[in-house]
Amino acid sequence: MNYAVIDKQTKVVMNNIEWNGESYLDPDLKNNYDLIPWDETTKGYPVSIGCTYDESFLEFIHPTPNP
Repeated sequence: MNYAVIDKQTKVVMNNIEWNGESYLDPDLKNNYDLIPWDETTKGYPVSIGCTYDESFLEFIHPTPNP
């Protein structure tokens, strides 16, 4: 299963990890980050660093590029 490492304050994706049932997230970091499961086919977009997690819609939003 793939997981996005989300900053609890900003809801921004900090990293992506594969997880097979054992937590590789340092216990001290668990206070600041959440692990959100995702599937690359969900909503048609892969999750990447810098996306924001929208809890109300349970989806990842990609940043809008600057013109």
